[in-house]
This record gives sequence, structure tokens and C-alpha cells, in this order.
Amino acid sequence: MQYDVKSYCCQLEFSTKCFHKMANHVIVNSTIISDHLPQTYQRVSENENILVAQYEHTRSVLDMKSNRIKDIVESFDKSQKSVGIYVPAGSSQKINELINDEGYYKFCDYQLSESNDNRYDRTQNECSYIGIAHDSNFPHVKFCSNLNYIAVIVYYYDGDIIRWKLKFQYWNCPIIFEMHRVTYSLAENIVLSCDPQTIDVYTTSKWYLFRYDVKLPEIPKKLYH
Repeated sequence: MQYDVKSYCCQLEFSTKCFHKMANHVIVNSTIISDHLPQTYQRVSENENILVAQYEHTRSVLDMKSNRIKDIVESFDKSQKSVGIYVPAGSSQKINELINDEGYYKFCDYQLSESNDNRYDRTQNECSYIGIAHDSNFPHVKFCSNLNYIAVIVYYYDGDIIRWKLKFQYWNCPIIFEMHRVTYSLAENIVLSCDPQTIDVYTTSKWYLFRYDVKLPEIPKKLYH
């Protein structure tokens, strides 16, 4: 699978083999243990391209440029399910995770361990509910987050179109905003990006890149907790 013009991976029996082409044309080879070919890839900065792999109940983050692997300490019951990892601040020192807990999404926050820089520790005693429920009609989930808000997009493929639903919520505000769209696509791919003032949704067809620019509404201060 090709994640961008310089990064691609293939799945072996219980591991993923990756290749990343550096600016000096050196190819960085890396291998990470995984149950299946990872779907979560993020170009965090000019110096970090990360891939998130899962093996049984262990999630690991591979930096494809440095060939470093950092494990995420198990932080929730095995009955709960991780549905995504996102790096919010332009550096993999800190990561966020979205989990499905009996039909409702929870938000977990991690940072690199002070005692072991190959491991992430959770910053909270408990992951926090965000007020957005899982929708079984939309099996695919992605999310992004920053200091202002969290956004969750759910979607499914219907022939040559993608049906998707975006929900987002400001931190400490009870209002959940929602929008629905149907997009023509043969690529079966969707990308979500959280900027301070906008949420960008990207889908692709054979010849075109579609961008949906969602402007964030202003919320009266009295509605914040």
C-alpha cells in the first residue's frame, strides 16, 4: 500500500514491511509487528511520518523516517475498541486516541514516558466521553483533534460513492455539530484534517481531489461549561 509519494508498505504474515525514500534518495527500511496492514498514516512534520500498527491488543507507532517504534501502554478494557490514533500538535511527543466504549466514543490522551522514550503513557486516569455515539450504519471511522475541538467522521462505501457524516464538538461545550455528504469516489479513501479555524475533508476519484472546507462556527461563551 502506498501512503504517499515516498512511503509505502506491504503486509507479511504477522508484520508490516515499510520503505520510505529520503530527500537524499536513501531508502529507510522498517518492520513493525501487526495483525494486518495499517490504515492509520500521518505526515506529522517534515521530520516525522508515522504509521500506527496493531498486534492483538498492543498498538505501536512507527516513525518511518527514523525507524523508531514506540508502544502505547494498554489503557482500557479489552471489551473496548480502539478506532483511531491522531497526532495533534506537529510532533509525536503527544498522541490522541479514540475508543468505542459500548456504543459511545471516548477520548484518550498520551505523551512520551519520562522514563522510557519508546513508550507512551496516558495523561489521564480515565479516558473521557465526548458525547458522540457510534453509528453502526457507518463502519469506518476517522478523527482528528486539537486544543479547540474534536472531529469524528464516519463513512461507508456504496458502489462508486462514499456516504459520510461529520460530527465535531468544542471542548467544554455541549453542542455537537453535524453535516452529511455523499461523494463520488473510486478510491475508497477519505482524509480528515483539523486546523484551528476549519475542518478539511478530502476524498478522491480517478481524476479529481475533492475538498470540503468546513468553517467552524462561533459559540457564545455562556454555552461553555
